[in-house]
Amino acid sequence: MKIETKIDLASPAAEVIANLSDPARLQHVLQRLGVIVQPGVQGAPMQASLRWRGAARRFSISPANVSAGTVTVRVTAVPASAILSVTVADRPGGSTAHAVTEVKAHTAKATIAVQSLRLVRGKAQRRLGSLVAAVAG
Repeated sequence: MKIETKIDLASPAAEVIANLSDPARLQHVLQRLGVIVQPGVQGAPMQASLRWRGAARRFSISPANVSAGTVTVRVTAVPASAILSVTVADRPGGSTAHAVTEVKAHTAKATIAVQSLRLVRGKAQRRLGSLVAAVAG
């Protein structure tokens, strides 16, 4: 399933890209959201967990890959994985970030959960926008 959103930011594109690719900044934002994050060594994925429905859900977050104005981060867990790509471009007075997340289910339960996201697509888009804006600064 694909979730997309566009965000106008006050910062220039170069600063937004630097912020989006900063693992310490991502870790800080995730911790504010209640995610327990264990940073990896330089270049290795961060290990993280989130309590959801009474259980710890573990996942890993790959280091950001930056290429031609696009920052890509891969989130991997047993039931599902996601690829977040944020393309940033300058505009007068700041920049615009176009965020696209592709979620892929790996289990039957995850397939049902991903299908149910279609019913709340607007909420998912707003949350994606909030996350990108928080990390981008």
